Amino acid sequence: EAMASEGPERRLSLYERAAGRKHPGGAKPKKSSGPKPTPGHTLFVRSLSYDSTHLDLLHAFEEVGPVKTAYVVHDKKGKSRGFGYVVYALEADAQEAAETMNGKNIMGRKIQVKLAANKGENPKKSPKPKRKAPTTSPSEPKNKKVLGTKPGDKKAAQEKKKQESSSDDDDDDD
Repeated sequence: EAMASEGPERRLSLYERAAGRKHPGGAKPKKSSGPKPTPGHTLFVRSLSYDSTHLDLLHAFEEVGPVKTAYVVHDKKGKSRGFGYVVYALEADAQEAAETMNGKNIMGRKIQVKLAANKGENPKKSPKPKRKAPTTSPSEPKNKKVLGTKPGDKKAAQEKKKQESSSDDDDDDD
């Protein structure tokens, strides 16, 4: 009788899961994260009206070609976050829609449309350039002091460096 009152909607607590109890009703419910985006077929749509629904998106974007899915992203309270995704059956339709629908008015708002980046990629962040190899060898200090010169005597330091570099060139002939 205790199981009947729990019902299939009840989630297991952290302690129950750690103890190895199974979810009432059999298999664990899977979290739905929306449709799986297809690279090149998915559009990211922003500046949507907060009153817009997936049907508004669907009807607006069907003008270009057959839409597999359209959805508006909501917060935990169910309020629209002002952006969504449209997934086309054909990549060519998605390309065309990105061009033709960008800047159109839907429900009084001028929307922005672009091809969605693959999950985990951020198109704004370009890969960091590789660091250049240091010009001095790791054993040499960056600010090498030349012995026998005063702190303000730059000419003497430069002459000393020239002499050292020319003597280094002579050693290479061995």
